[in-house]
Amino acid sequence: MNYTPVVRHNYRVGIPTGGHWRAIFDSDARQYGGSGQGDLGDVEASVLPQHYWERSLSITLPALGAVMLKPTHSETAVDAATAAI
Repeated sequence: MNYTPVVRHNYRVGIPTGGHWRAIFDSDARQYGGSGQGDLGDVEASVLPQHYWERSLSITLPALGAVMLKPTHSETAVDAATAAI
């Protein structure tokens, strides 16, 4: 969530697992009457520590808005599947 009236480009947020993440909600999306500046799409995790997590995402946070993301393909799930083979 961004409580400021300024768009935060390339904002880095820590995440618990790597892999692909998809925005499932963007309060600034055009379908809700917003400007459409948020990350409504896929984002790839980086191996850059942030907020006490080993991985992070670089996203655009819309001004006075919120973006919700969920993992679509995590490294943890891939590692578990590989270990089972």
